[in-house]
Amino acid sequence: MKNIFLIFSIVCFLCGCSAVAGNRKLGTSEQEIQRQMADVATKKEVREKFGTPNLIFHKDELEYYEYKNVTGHGRYLWLVPVIGWVVSLVQDNYTYCENNLFIGFDKTGKIEDWNVLQSTGTFD
Repeated sequence: MKNIFLIFSIVCFLCGCSAVAGNRKLGTSEQEIQRQMADVATKKEVREKFGTPNLIFHKDELEYYEYKNVTGHGRYLWLVPVIGWVVSLVQDNYTYCENNLFIGFDKTGKIEDWNVLQSTGTFD
């Protein structure tokens, strides 16, 4: 019984090593965000779907909302005694993916423009 509890605890710990920051309602791929944007047309509908924006700014007579979602995960070989410690000296890294959705509204609150910017990278 103790072994099962130990294995369960280790699995839960390792699953918790992935991170999500920002808006959890925002899709994690450009295609998913395009599907989410297909059925919204006004500022009210955007707030209902995505919640409070991370940033609000004005540009070219439009009001823009920015929604951000950053996901990441790493390889945690250092958790394996001895062999993992040696391998992690060479291979340990952290990978992230950031999605930014910018939505521009006209003075009446209708969507005039929107764009998705996605960036990915790896930290060693």
